[in-house]
Amino acid sequence: DPSSISNHIRSLPNIPTSASGSECPKLLLDQIFPADYSPLTQSTFSTVPCLNSTAEKPYSSSQTLHPQDLGMIISAILSLRYNIPRRASRIINPALSLLIKSSISSPSVPPTPEFHIPPDLSTIFEHIQLEPLIQNYICCPQCFSLNGLTESLTTDQPHCQCHNDPNDHDPPFTQSLGKFIYSFEPHTQNTTNMKQKFIPTKHFIYQPFKNWLARFLQQAGIMEILHQHQQSQAPKGSPKCDIWDGLVWRRFTGTRNINDPPFMSIPGALAFSIYVDWFNAHGKSTRLASIGPFMFICLNLPPSERLKPENVYVEGIIPGPKEPTSLQLNYLIMPLIKDLKEQWQSYHFSPTSTGPSGSFIRVAILTAIADVVAMCKLTGLISHSGNHFCNICTIHKAQIEEIGPQFHYTCSYQNHKATIAKWLLATPQQRQTIFSEYGVQYSILEDFLYWDATRMVNLDIMHNLILGILKHHATFQLCIPQSKSKIFLRSRRKSNDTNSLDSDSMTSNSSLDKITLREARSLRRDAAKMINEPLPITSTQKNYFPIPTSHMEHPSSGSAEIPSFDAYYIPTSEIPSELDITALSDHQIKGEALEHLRQIISETILPSSWTRVPRNMGSPSHGSLKATEWALLYKVYIPFLMLSQ
Repeated sequence: DPSSISNHIRSLPNIPTSASGSECPKLLLDQIFPADYSPLTQSTFSTVPCLNSTAEKPYSSSQTLHPQDLGMIISAILSLRYNIPRRASRIINPALSLLIKSSISSPSVPPTPEFHIPPDLSTIFEHIQLEPLIQNYICCPQCFSLNGLTESLTTDQPHCQCHNDPNDHDPPFTQSLGKFIYSFEPHTQNTTNMKQKFIPTKHFIYQPFKNWLARFLQQAGIMEILHQHQQSQAPKGSPKCDIWDGLVWRRFTGTRNINDPPFMSIPGALAFSIYVDWFNAHGKSTRLASIGPFMFICLNLPPSERLKPENVYVEGIIPGPKEPTSLQLNYLIMPLIKDLKEQWQSYHFSPTSTGPSGSFIRVAILTAIADVVAMCKLTGLISHSGNHFCNICTIHKAQIEEIGPQFHYTCSYQNHKATIAKWLLATPQQRQTIFSEYGVQYSILEDFLYWDATRMVNLDIMHNLILGILKHHATFQLCIPQSKSKIFLRSRRKSNDTNSLDSDSMTSNSSLDKITLREARSLRRDAAKMINEPLPITSTQKNYFPIPTSHMEHPSSGSAEIPSFDAYYIPTSEIPSELDITALSDHQIKGEALEHLRQIISETILPSSWTRVPRNMGSPSHGSLKATEWALLYKVYIPFLMLSQ
């Protein structure tokens, strides 16, 4: 079972209290984050013998492949490849059994009266070992700590005590984790044959990484694809289109020693990226349940192969209905981290696509990709509203207007690890102070020596580029009508009251008769635009860090106003703009142009796997568009509209 964070802290060696401070001695870092890893070599063998073409004795003829196995393989292919539903398989499988029986005429195969293909696909998948191995953990509904596997439960009344408040002087409060249900054998009421089964209140399904990787490495030709893309390099001076075009990743050694060979130059080295996010399980429904996948993407693959379903590892689905905090998320990642620590050293997988002898594989987490909120929870960083909101530099929130390099310094790996060490050795009250002062706290990713949260974090640009710029351009430049603001604000407040519908929503305790400062200013700008009156220049806070503003002047004017310290303040200019407003109306999509756009959307034929833009584009009834819909609108439909005019 994965150990809790408290056990991890108690297992740390005794460290002198004089090691506290902004600078951390090397002794402190070496004791908490040891630099040496003992070599480990283990083997994992294939669990799909009947479908393994690289085995020493492949099933290639009727003498080696049993007819019953052949029928089950055909049934599995019909379901997985051609989407035959399970209900139809119950009719197809008996007919397939009869067909195979009647076609067997070889005297070497004796008649088998009991030969039949199971009607249930689950039984077939289990027999030919296509079902992935999963582990069902008992998850605490309150603190998300994992309390063992459901099948290895040893107590009659399992309770969780990990989430107790250390400052509470009352007796420990235990959270019930579920209940037992009892059933009798069919056609009997004998209590001796009674069976019991534990039903957890909340459970977490984990797919062991080693088992998934063993299947992944058996795909036909996968080892050759991994090796070819790893050795390929973009020509010097060419545009940077892939993560490997960056020097940070190519020079990554994993040992913090620049003299060591790059990690990716080691045979069998695999680099993965982490992705995590949350969404509403009920879609756009008013019902709210925030769940999220935790996924791995193999960066050794070419970009066109990385996101194929067979190449994506899903560790598990983070249970809802509420998102876990940063510290609670550590519990759900512990089983994966345990596997990755073994994979970081040296692990032997046999067989692979290259042959039955297998290969030695090493695995490293090269980067984490997520939006701002999910990234902060995953890496232990403070949110964008904190004092130190940036993981790259040391700029303070009070200096948010200062853009010069003299006002901040780049975060370093040593200082970051030193702060994590201070956090681990602090009391709960001191941890809150450290988190607020330095903007970092413990993440289970820090257990890896090579993990550097100051450099190995990639921000998901979907929200800013697609949901931000494209939506803003369509609304205010092309003037495509959008949903009613009242509907948007009401749904936004409802999601805030339920403690984050997804990772993009911000928690708010305001009642329904209140609106945020941003919403108030948005309504104010809309009202000023309708009555055609300029907004008066206001400043809600004092600028505590005045700086020269000559470099911020408008190109068409000789003066500019100093931006407010308020992050939501939008500077305006009193000088009349030289832009021809009448010329912009020719490029706005409204009236006949909007009807033409809707006609193009209705008549355009797209691949069935692509998403669809609402045919009533611009109407409040279709609600807010997703990122893929905005991207498709600008990639396909708006260019068609421009060409037709």
